[in-house]
Amino acid sequence: GEGGGLYDVVLALSVSKWIHLHNGDDGIRAFFRKCYRVLKPGGLLVLEPQPWTSYRKARQDMTEEMRETMRNIVMHPRYFLDYLTQEMDFEVATSFDCEKAGPSEGLGKGKGKEVEGGTGEKGVDGGKEGKKEKERKEGNTKGQKKKDEADAEKKEKDLQKQKEACIRDIYVLRRPSKAVPPPTKKIRYTGPNKGGEEDEADSD
Repeated sequence: GEGGGLYDVVLALSVSKWIHLHNGDDGIRAFFRKCYRVLKPGGLLVLEPQPWTSYRKARQDMTEEMRETMRNIVMHPRYFLDYLTQEMDFEVATSFDCEKAGPSEGLGKGKGKEVEGGTGEKGVDGGKEGKKEKERKEGNTKGQKKKDEADAEKKEKDLQKQKEACIRDIYVLRRPSKAVPPPTKKIRYTGPNKGGEEDEADSD
């Protein structure tokens, strides 16, 4: 490793795409190396790399020079973690999968209470009062069930919106506390298809 830096934490949230588009693969590698240099041993890099789909969406705001840079990008964002841990010596402290976050369990399932009616105030048979009470309770149960289903549907839609708004992972990487030998493994980049595109399976 290199000498100790100045900072305990470096935040890189939603910036890697623009560094990449302006400076290409060499620029994003230089950025990662600088993050390493300025961190103290044991310091953390909090990285939120925008996915390749985000690069595509930004095309309308690009200059021609940026479009040309994008066409030549080989080290796609999906390789960043491998580069940082295999070609550099960052260690993964933790990662946050945004798409899996949130209370998704139980959505879409009604939580209405089972109501047993029909006994009324006159014992098991209940007579007319028991029948009315049963009908009233059944009506309440159906109304509650509809309300629960509507609430569950709303929660499901809200969760989907959260997922769509939060499609990136956040990585927390640690600069080793002790100097370690530099990694020797090199990443084999499959790279984009012609025109800076990836296969559909790689664009998520």
